[in-house]
Amino acid sequence: MPVYSVRLKDILTNILNTAKTTAETYGLGKDYLAGANIAAFENVANAMIAQGIV
Repeated sequence: MPVYSVRLKDILTNILNTAKTTAETYGLGKDYLAGANIAAFENVANAMIAQGIV
């Protein structure tokens, strides 16, 4: 298995775990799409705060 396939699998696993954890944190059950959207929003918001934009 090429190295990039292993790295891609790790990235996708991390994305799924983040979406799952975020969905559960916000009481959304198994709505992983909403969990992924919320996690992405939180990442952007934290980056904006870190840059002093907000």
